[in-house]
Amino acid sequence: MDTSLYDELSFLHFNDVYHITQSTALGRLSHVFRNAKDVPEAERPITIFSGDAFSPSLESAVTKGKHMIPILNHLLVDVACYGNHEFDFGEDVLVNLSQGCTFPWLLANVVHADGRLMATAQEYLVLEKKGYRIGFFGLAGTDWPSNCQHLPVDCTILEPVSVAQQITGSLRSTQAVDIVIAITHMRHEEDIHLAKSCESIDLILGGHDHELAVHGVNVKAMDDTFEGKIKLIKSGTDFRSYSSIKMWVSRKHGEALLECIRGGLTAFTLENDLPDDSGMHDILAELHARMADAVDMPLFHSAVPLDGRTSVVRTEETNVGNMLADAVRAYYNTDIAFINSGSLRCDRVIDAGVITVKDMIGAYHYILPFDNQFVVKRLRGRAIAEALENAACVIIDGRFFQVSGIAFNIDTQAPVGSRVHRVYLAPGHTCGAPTSSASKFPLDGDGEYTVSMVAFIAKGFDGYTLFKDVPTLIDEEGAMRDSSLLLQVFRRKTHDIYERESAASIDRARAAIILGGTPDGLPFVSPSVQGRIRYTR
Repeated sequence: MDTSLYDELSFLHFNDVYHITQSTALGRLSHVFRNAKDVPEAERPITIFSGDAFSPSLESAVTKGKHMIPILNHLLVDVACYGNHEFDFGEDVLVNLSQGCTFPWLLANVVHADGRLMATAQEYLVLEKKGYRIGFFGLAGTDWPSNCQHLPVDCTILEPVSVAQQITGSLRSTQAVDIVIAITHMRHEEDIHLAKSCESIDLILGGHDHELAVHGVNVKAMDDTFEGKIKLIKSGTDFRSYSSIKMWVSRKHGEALLECIRGGLTAFTLENDLPDDSGMHDILAELHARMADAVDMPLFHSAVPLDGRTSVVRTEETNVGNMLADAVRAYYNTDIAFINSGSLRCDRVIDAGVITVKDMIGAYHYILPFDNQFVVKRLRGRAIAEALENAACVIIDGRFFQVSGIAFNIDTQAPVGSRVHRVYLAPGHTCGAPTSSASKFPLDGDGEYTVSMVAFIAKGFDGYTLFKDVPTLIDEEGAMRDSSLLLQVFRRKTHDIYERESAASIDRARAAIILGGTPDGLPFVSPSVQGRIRYTR
């Protein structure tokens, strides 16, 4: 192809960015994005973001997404599509977040009952580059209601293909656009369906899936560069990668003809020999300082020391394990909760008294360092018994369970696979109620039970392969994270915008672990060891 016969249009694309801890990678990405714009206006690429930035992360649990505004603005984003997690704090908060951005947000197929678009969303945007009019519009996936608990109750997800066909036709007829680009936050299969069903779309730049992907017709791969009739590009996650896209266009009889799209998927690693953007590092330094102040704030008051020693949480029931398991079981209103002890990493006893955010949430040597997601599965009793055997097969291991809603005995002298016996449901065992109120029922091997668990083991890690093939009721997209759960449960306000949509769930979690309040207004807890896990030898 002789590119000299065509006009070259350039685009930068990224999607699904959550964590800002990799400051070096983010600094290098910022250098690339800002350096690409340091050229004459006509040659500047259009920077496009395909959603999910304001949540979820440890930072967002503290700032409600505000920390991402200066980062996205500094990356010189030109246009973005809302992702489902943009709504994690409710629509009112999203309006304020969006208004702080220097670029517009699009979303055409999510509407209120009266037809209004969500938050500050626009239906489409038209930009001009080298005499070509480029129309952009945003689409949500039809799976959003199942993984976005804070969408307004009156919203409707309109069928993406129908909306795309209507908007594309309107853009070409009434806005005289030459090129149409859909910015989507949908699953890969739904993007492929859109690509096949709406030929008038020239390019789909997608998010929601966190994997790099290129799809089209007669696409040739050359290392990390793809060339041909590319129709769909997804660019990874968490500032680790981006796409640099070239589009060659010419005019014939007044009509713009698209010849070829070339997409280069560039992955960032800490080994990349690229300069950092000092401006981004200044932004991150300020954000980290603000986070440091926030995590020093008091969270709750404990009447007893919280035992998080590794040698204890990986071998026996602990009070801190009970408190966390009770909170997540109550939040999801499940029969049982499992927390693999490898997700608890403070390796110390935290003295009784005032417990700060930093004591509970943070990097290693805090109780919850990983910002884990809690998902919900449906299991038969026999599968639960099998999982308990895996938990007991290697004592002093991260697979050992802290539990809620269940009680069992372990015989360490018995052969592996037959160590667990006398398994009972124990729904009354909660840190917020006396142990004496608990009643126990034998686990029914053929019965079905709902189980909340850390996503890590739900994926089959730590030997829990049986979890991969059982029905999922709440997946990672709709999951509550441990850091967000604790911050909401111990939040001083009764109900703010952040938690309004899940008020009943939060109230259940509070009732399960909080006993009252202190004179200074802090929630008061006194978790105990209640005989949920007993050793018979």
